[in-house]
Amino acid sequence: MSYGAANLNNSKAVGWVTLPSPRSTYVSGGNTNLNLLAHDCATASGQTDLSSYYGLNFMFNASLGCCAWGGGVFISNANGQSGVWRATWMPYLGAGSTFGWREHGVLAHEISHSFGSLHSGSSVGYQYGSNWDVVSNPQAHCTGAAIDPTYGCLGQGIISYNRDTMGFITPTRKIVYDRNMGSQTYNLDFLSLATPSSPSSKYEIVVPTLANPTSRYYTVEARRQESYDTKLPLPKAVLIHDVDLSRGGGDPNAAIAYLFVPPGAPADATRGSGTGDAGANWPVGQTMIDSTNKITIKVVAATSTGFTIKVAPVVVVTQKTDNSTGQLNSLSWALNQAAGDLTINTVEFQLAPDANNTVQVSGTLPAVRQGLTIQGKDCSDNLSSRITLDGGGTATRLNLSAGNISLSGLIIQNFVGPQLKVLNATSNKGVRVSCSRVLG
Repeated sequence: MSYGAANLNNSKAVGWVTLPSPRSTYVSGGNTNLNLLAHDCATASGQTDLSSYYGLNFMFNASLGCCAWGGGVFISNANGQSGVWRATWMPYLGAGSTFGWREHGVLAHEISHSFGSLHSGSSVGYQYGSNWDVVSNPQAHCTGAAIDPTYGCLGQGIISYNRDTMGFITPTRKIVYDRNMGSQTYNLDFLSLATPSSPSSKYEIVVPTLANPTSRYYTVEARRQESYDTKLPLPKAVLIHDVDLSRGGGDPNAAIAYLFVPPGAPADATRGSGTGDAGANWPVGQTMIDSTNKITIKVVAATSTGFTIKVAPVVVVTQKTDNSTGQLNSLSWALNQAAGDLTINTVEFQLAPDANNTVQVSGTLPAVRQGLTIQGKDCSDNLSSRITLDGGGTATRLNLSAGNISLSGLIIQNFVGPQLKVLNATSNKGVRVSCSRVLG
């Protein structure tokens, strides 16, 4: 997971030791005294020097109450030393259970916590609801090759945000997008690749929001079923996480990175299926549109080592009357911008939330060039919830040139002659029309 930044060299197994106090001293009344357990284990182990160790895994022959734990611990007066170590506290629940130190995924989950990683969450933030991250649900898809005869259910990989938090993704292997960059296309490697596929490829794309760019942002990552990621829900996937550093309120169990899933993804489940599983994938050709932050993230293509991702700003139409003279935020203005500015790949409508969502079009609309999404309000069955482009019987049709164009949530009507004309459609992707109507 660390791309060589961490290793287990010179690790040492001490073996079983007897603690100086009975279990009730450490686990009582629903409380577990982790600090005392760590202190007494370090002392009882007889180790005279802990300074050469980065982390300590404490493994017990009984339950520690509800859970297993991972984090940091301050140990003082342990063989004359004091300091802070990364630590895990791993229970044993009997021969009939592999939970605890007998299960690879659970130990990997807690060791990740000890390296500073927080839980990640499903789309509603359930901290054990993402099957894409060992620091969320380490026991996901525990079947077949995911079961090791010695180490139990193997843990899957770690999402890019958590790898970044642990210092495993170097600055050269991630990109922080800026709106001033315009449209940018990136080669995104699978996180499971031990080495990057090229000098310019990335493991993580970070897309900040407008209001709080340093504390609220999206991360984009690519995953593939290989190595520890063999147990992932899909053979290949692009995941987007919504990261908000203000979440949690100091709760160490709270997730701050939520899966951001495509529209129509299955409902969340506590564990198992739902948006924490296969429904989280953004397929090739789909675009994530953030209306508030005026940004789009598009999965352009799959490659042998990952995916091609395009990040670009959004042009927003806010006025219902179109005069074709460049009026700010009119449809003609937006389409002219999109036709002439390759940094724009989405035109979105944000009209007043009333019953009449009709844009009155006049004059001649520009021919839209290849590679554009024209996004209406939504895709419900209720036509009134969509955006209507009305030519009033005088405006020239909407012309679309080449391909790779998507019309979504629109009603196109009352234009002169054909309502819609596709010109020079040489792209094999053509024009995609979803939940839209062309009338007349």
